[in-house]
Amino acid sequence: MKSLAVAICLVAAPGLAAAQEEWGGWRLDHRNQPAVLVGPAFENLIVTAADDDQARSEPGGLVDLAFGLPVTDEGGELYLGLRVGGGGGERRLVAPHLFYRAYAGHEAWKTYFDAGALLRIEPLVAVAARIGLGVQYDFHENWGAYLGAGGSLGYGQGLQVGLDAGAGVQFRFGTAG
Repeated sequence: MKSLAVAICLVAAPGLAAAQEEWGGWRLDHRNQPAVLVGPAFENLIVTAADDDQARSEPGGLVDLAFGLPVTDEGGELYLGLRVGGGGGERRLVAPHLFYRAYAGHEAWKTYFDAGALLRIEPLVAVAARIGLGVQYDFHENWGAYLGAGGSLGYGQGLQVGLDAGAGVQFRFGTAG
């Protein structure tokens, strides 16, 4: 029964959003709307510790939570967040991050580009630069769902290369405009 409800929502949502755009209802450009992002992701972190020449791969799941403020009239947003997760055995991932997300498009479907920095605390301390790409579908002017992927490169207690992919929801507050 739940899967039927989800299927109906997924089929009806694009038509509903298109109808709203037709009669000038919702604005979907995120203009002047603070937002919260939350979602699960997967990251494969390749780490070479400074005192060890052997690289090791540390895959694991994580949860990404971020709060954003609009910084441009075109819907660009600056986010401050935290990635927390675990992997096999004793591995943990803790990484506060700051990034800018730029959107392309004002319709329900839009693409985005992320650029930012991570301060990895676990498994090794490092500062990393991250870039990412994704697609977002806005069901309403106050919420949407996204899929994205990115890569990071960092250095500190060792060299770290991360590849990640995730999905999530974005909740926006107020009215766009």
